[in-house]
Amino acid sequence: REQIETFVQTLDRLDEWSELPDEIHVLEFGVGDGRQSKVWLDTFAERGRDYLGRIRYLMADYSPHVLARARERVAPYGDRVQCLELDFRSPIHGLAHLRGKVLFAHTCNLYDNLPTDELMRVGDRAYEPLVRASITPGEVAELAAVHGISQHAIVPTVQQVLRQGPEFLGDVERGVRLWSDVWDAVHLEETYEEIAAPAAMRVAPSADVRLDELLHELPEWRRVHASTVAVESFAQTLALLHHEGVLVAQDIFVREIGQYAAYRGPGKLEGSIVNWLNGPVFQLVGERCGFRVSVEPFAHRRGSNTVVLDARPRDAYSRPAVGLEAVAA
Repeated sequence: REQIETFVQTLDRLDEWSELPDEIHVLEFGVGDGRQSKVWLDTFAERGRDYLGRIRYLMADYSPHVLARARERVAPYGDRVQCLELDFRSPIHGLAHLRGKVLFAHTCNLYDNLPTDELMRVGDRAYEPLVRASITPGEVAELAAVHGISQHAIVPTVQQVLRQGPEFLGDVERGVRLWSDVWDAVHLEETYEEIAAPAAMRVAPSADVRLDELLHELPEWRRVHASTVAVESFAQTLALLHHEGVLVAQDIFVREIGQYAAYRGPGKLEGSIVNWLNGPVFQLVGERCGFRVSVEPFAHRRGSNTVVLDARPRDAYSRPAVGLEAVAA
């Protein structure tokens, strides 16, 4: 509700300047069950002004099932709400028609679900940790012996169990036991590969931010997130904002590089594997795109890991109020 009140103040100011668009575009990424959308629209309805009639509320998610459920919750608002299946890795592809029009964008616990690269600095060199899941030849031989499957057939058999379920083996219990043993055998192999030309590695292509700009800010001998896909999604979303627009993202951001001294995931949240986000990288990308970006703790729940990122154009709110005397002059 605080976010909405602040947003309404922006609308009031634009209205006073006769700059309020006929359509007020609001964008929500990752709509969950639609509760936030409902609160948002209800609050506008309570204010009694004509803003609600101009609202165009876009609910975006990658899941059609989630969108259908959320749409039911906001059904009373009819054609003011639009649902869109969207690839969050590249939102501009589905939303190019809104470039420069969105006055408020919000996302919650979305960026931490997107793929990320990791980095480590040693002296003046940057390294990328490379990890793969693996089963050793000895473990393959043991699986084959225990389950009566030839060693050459282990991989295709596991693939079929994944596609069709444990009943593929003709006996569900047997299939479950195979998958359980395969899962127990899986381990991670890890190596570090030097990034030979950090200046050639783009952290966020849309903002033209490259790794060499970040390198000397990274702690030595410590793995940090590059948040590669998330910061690119963030940069593309900034391009959708109106010159008085704002993007608010609630997520698990690392606010300063020193926080990587403690373990920063990946972690588990509501059944999903999630990655912490490198807040300073988001701030650099935002500044490159012409935005002021703050990254502050969530103030409404003590001990929460949630952090609120607020991005708004650097020149927003900078224009002075013009009085009648100035107009006459």
